[in-house]
Amino acid sequence: MHNPVFSIAHMREMVPIFYEVTHRLRDSISKKVGNGPQEIDVVPWMARTALELIGQSGFGHSFDTLAEDTAHSSYSAAIKQLGPVLLRFAFIRSYFWWLANVGTPKMRRFVVNLLPWKSLHDVRDIVDTIYNTSLNIFESKNRALLDGDEAVARQVGEGKDILLPLTRRYTGK
Repeated sequence: MHNPVFSIAHMREMVPIFYEVTHRLRDSISKKVGNGPQEIDVVPWMARTALELIGQSGFGHSFDTLAEDTAHSSYSAAIKQLGPVLLRFAFIRSYFWWLANVGTPKMRRFVVNLLPWKSLHDVRDIVDTIYNTSLNIFESKNRALLDGDEAVARQVGEGKDILLPLTRRYTGK
């Protein structure tokens, strides 16, 4: 199912997306050093760029404008927080992993909401953010497919992302 998406021809269509994103990064860094040389921490810039490249070429969705003083997306913040928050559960998860499958998802959510444990609520909020963002992206792809080729062309990446062909197979369009 993934073979057509990762073909050389399809990957070649993504090159303009890569150039557009990297040119925005270049412009932002050039603007930052426009007043003279200064030290720049490139790790956050590379993380933002990587998410934007994955977002546009993989999902046809823009997570970040890559401008210096813009607010980061809630998805980006959630992804950054996920690892450190999950590390707080490493010990507990090793002993209580079986609890993750007890009851229905609705009941487990109810229990999580009842427990007065900030770290657990942080994980819940992070998972909610990631899930809702993913669902919104998927639903926007479905709507664009149902609205026709013009709607797809108006989306980020003009329908040349990886998710669109997979969504076409899912919806049969």
